[in-house]
Amino acid sequence: MVLIGCFLSTLTVSAQDIHFSHIHASPLYLNPSFTGLINDGAARLIVNSKSQWNSVTNAYSTAAASADIKLMARKGTLISGGIQVFADKAGDLSLTTVKTALSASIIKSLDFDDNYLLNFGVNAGHVSNRIDYSQMIGFDDEPLIAQGIESKINYWDFGVGLSWFAKLSEYSQVYVGGSFWHFNTPDVSFSQNIREGSDDETKLQRERLYAKKVIHGGGSFKIAQRVWLEPSFIFMDQGPHQEINTGTFVKYLKSKKRHKKYSFYVGVWIRWYLENDVNGVDAAVAAVRMDYNNTYLTLSYDINLSTYQRASNGAGGVELSLIHILAMDRYSRSLSPICCPKI
Repeated sequence: MVLIGCFLSTLTVSAQDIHFSHIHASPLYLNPSFTGLINDGAARLIVNSKSQWNSVTNAYSTAAASADIKLMARKGTLISGGIQVFADKAGDLSLTTVKTALSASIIKSLDFDDNYLLNFGVNAGHVSNRIDYSQMIGFDDEPLIAQGIESKINYWDFGVGLSWFAKLSEYSQVYVGGSFWHFNTPDVSFSQNIREGSDDETKLQRERLYAKKVIHGGGSFKIAQRVWLEPSFIFMDQGPHQEINTGTFVKYLKSKKRHKKYSFYVGVWIRWYLENDVNGVDAAVAAVRMDYNNTYLTLSYDINLSTYQRASNGAGGVELSLIHILAMDRYSRSLSPICCPKI
């Protein structure tokens, strides 16, 4: 008999999104309205890498990259565009997801000094899912494979987002935003080709990708001569799954000379989960970050605190992020009507 439970659970993994712990270092993935929200530059390049649960099984491995650029500014209005790509592999059957997406945003200054900004963004992408049935282990043949179940599917995916920024003083700011992903709820089941000819629809139900709602926010507050507190939070609701991630960075500005500007950060976040009537603490995320001129490097580790730690021994996942801002001085000056905050 085939291990059908493992098979079915692998098929439905794609009904919930991947997630990054680095809220600040995956802005286009968090909210498309962050496209072009670039401080001290005109373009931004980002690379993210994360692995999860590899101490227990062949679980999750995720890589992502994005690039965005300011395109046009007129009288307190900034229009920007971006592109993002991510690839994720999960489970013993190597369920692979590859997404390529374009995003666009419009950033509007609500006053003459850019103290208040309102941003709106859209995201449209193409997704490919692939699964390797040859890695299944069992004693009997799986009937769905014999019927010709697909090993690769493709679909389109869409998202929108809105965010608001307020500059409280020269050294302090707050922001809040929300995004709505997968509102077209695409069919992500691998049985699409054989379901249409099936007499028993109850055995081959459509597997829709749950729409995801995200609310997030944070701020930056100077608390000493060279020290800032930078708290942030994120709440995600996707189908029966809810997640809350909250914590803070403490930033120390070591030097602010023009060509030698660098800062150091240490931070901790706590992640909670809520699923139907079950809730608890999922993990603690410890992070360090260094900014050198226009390059930001962040390294974090998820420490598993859930009941799953009996199997993982507390081991979670490593995440690495690199952001580089392209100054492009002449081009940046042409976009000076909007002064973007730093996130």
